[in-house]
Amino acid sequence: EEGWRLHKDGSQFWANVVITALRDNDGSLLGFSKVTRNLTEKKLADDRLKQAYADLEHRVQVRTKELSLAKQTAEAAVRARDEFFSVASHELRTPLAALRLQAQIRLRSLDKGRLTDFSPDKLSALFLDDERQVRRLTVLVENMMDVAKLTSGNLQLDPENFDLAELVRDTVKRLEGLLEQSGNRVNLALQASVVGHWDRHRLEQVLSNLLSNAGKYAPGSLVDVTLSASGEQAVLEVRDFGRGIAPANQERIFVPFERIKDANTTSGLGLGLYITKQIVETHGGSISVHSELGQGSRFTIRLPIAPVFTAGEKK
Repeated sequence: EEGWRLHKDGSQFWANVVITALRDNDGSLLGFSKVTRNLTEKKLADDRLKQAYADLEHRVQVRTKELSLAKQTAEAAVRARDEFFSVASHELRTPLAALRLQAQIRLRSLDKGRLTDFSPDKLSALFLDDERQVRRLTVLVENMMDVAKLTSGNLQLDPENFDLAELVRDTVKRLEGLLEQSGNRVNLALQASVVGHWDRHRLEQVLSNLLSNAGKYAPGSLVDVTLSASGEQAVLEVRDFGRGIAPANQERIFVPFERIKDANTTSGLGLGLYITKQIVETHGGSISVHSELGQGSRFTIRLPIAPVFTAGEKK
């Protein structure tokens, strides 16, 4: 048998013990012989080897899981990328096709001498439609360029001191036409003045994205925009009363190349909120969403008033 034994001094050793019965020629038992061998070093070596095998097996299992997860993540990213390019090509093709068709119709009218097709009212409508399609193309291209900058870490800020309340009023006024088309009315509740050190263009882009989303996903809804200063932070909220966002999708809306699909999906690249989040976080701020299905959505942005930037600042 093998087992732990004790030396006379009380120390332990791993013993291999062989006990043999001793008999005479007639088979009568004469006694026993006992041989004890100290195999402590071999025992410890065997234990270390077993532990090494166990550790190796555990590491292999962990690494296998990591590789499996990485494979799934990579496959999901490839699917998302392919879907993004498919959607992007469709979104770019649509306004281009409309512009090309309009140009062809006008050329045919000119070739046939039908100048009555170009009355002032008709021309005004045509130019407005052209401007709308060009604006759509511009937004799509700018979003794709912003994503390229963000993924390469090249997004730069051009900060200055300005009044955020004034920027909010100007941005809402600029988007009045777009919001009227979607039947939205904006209610402003702004602190008289909230001055901070931010990138004016990028924060205008943030607010434009949130208001445009309200127009897309909550048409006909009232949109509440509030702004206040809380301690060392500016707090900007945009709330609509549309269909809301399912809990499972409230984190996904900020992920690039993710488009939430439901029965009421609106076309687009699905990059606006991702870009918005990155701009806010580059300012050292945060954005969160609170939403209930059928009750609308509230986006809350918190920005440090003092200059704090987590990415390159343009000097």
